[in-house]
Amino acid sequence: MASRQRRNHRLEEVGSAASETAENMADGVGHALDTASSVHSSFSRMFEQNRQIFEDMMRATQEESLRFVNRRLERTSQSLEACMQCDGISDMMRVQQEWLLRLTEDYVTETQRFSNILRDVAVKTAGNQQRAISEAMPHVSPAGEGRREAA
Repeated sequence: MASRQRRNHRLEEVGSAASETAENMADGVGHALDTASSVHSSFSRMFEQNRQIFEDMMRATQEESLRFVNRRLERTSQSLEACMQCDGISDMMRVQQEWLLRLTEDYVTETQRFSNILRDVAVKTAGNQQRAISEAMPHVSPAGEGRREAA
């Protein structure tokens, strides 16, 4: 009879341990699902923010390109009109030099403007990514942390 009681007691201990293990596993799965959902939400927001930044960048570069092309067409037109007024080769060379000087100035200025646009986009993107990482980090536990708590 004592042997039967020990066996029943042992079975109760095993059943209790199995039940506790199942509860710990269910808690772990729930935590993993919460973490995955939170990370997914953070990345979705980051993707949407980056999409908006990309659209803004494309719009800004398109507007800047059009502005540059219009400026160059206007200056080239002015140079052609000045060429028509030239009385000799020296006047023509002067107009050509002015045209080259303006061309160089316009391209240097345009390079600076595009650099500023791209820098602004990079800064904005880095800020959004840092914010998304900061939002996701509290929901992510280091690898194996859940196993150590259950042990």
